[in-house]
Parts: sequence; structure tokens; C-alpha cells
Amino acid sequence: MMGRMLTHAALFLGLTASTVLPANQAEDLRTLYDVETYRLDLAVDPSSRTLTGTVAIEAKVVGPALSRLVLDLKPPLVVQSVTQLGKTIEPQDPLAGSPLAFEHKAASLSILMEDGKKRGDVVRVAVTCSSTVSMGIVLRVRTCLC
Repeated sequence: MMGRMLTHAALFLGLTASTVLPANQAEDLRTLYDVETYRLDLAVDPSSRTLTGTVAIEAKVVGPALSRLVLDLKPPLVVQSVTQLGKTIEPQDPLAGSPLAFEHKAASLSILMEDGKKRGDVVRVAVTCSSTVSMGIVLRVRTCLC
């Protein structure tokens, strides 16, 4: 049972900074930054079949400006909060900071940056999500070292 629950932890890996341009979107905001660090903190509750966790992301702005950070976040994940982190992401440090406004529609999470960022700035956010997992979910895990 625990092995299956840990397999479902890969659902959180669905939170990615993809650079594939959707056919129906003129400008893909995901091309304006380059993710340098991911940190994944998970809690699995087998009795309730619940997976909760936080993904911390550190990215460098590579476009001229960035006012929104757009990430892929596919259902069944539900976003509880998004936090702007105040310092570099370290393995054991708390993920503390100030709350950010966000919008989660379909498979896209759009995070409004408090202050617009310019080329070379570093953006640090923590996204807290949860999901109730059911048996029979098929996971496809892709790794891209681009």
C-alpha cells in the first residue's frame, strides 16, 4: 500500500515549468524564466488516501520582464496556497514568506508576482497542494534534462 501511495507522489511532479508552446496561446509566459531549483516536501496519509505537499521553485527571469509565473499543475491536485519565499531554497529551511495571489484553472497555475521582475532577477515561490488519490491512476513520469 505504501509503495502505491509513494508512486502517487509523482503526481506532484506534474507541477512543471514546461516550455512547450501551446497551439492556442500566442505568447507562452513559461518561456520567460528558467527553473534552477525544485524542492519537494510530501506527506502521505494512507488511511485517508491523501497526498499533501509543497513544491518550492527557484527560477531566473530570462525574458525582459515577468509579472506572472505560469506553471503546469494538472488535476486532481488542488492548490491551497502560494508563497513568495524570501531567501534561497535550502533542504531543511522553512518555506516561509508572504502569500501571493494565484489562479488555478484546468492544468495551469498562474501566480501574480507582487513586484514585477526583470531579466536576471530570481523568483522563489512555494506552492502547497493536496489530492485524494484513488487506485487505478495511471502515471506517466517524464524527465527532461534540457
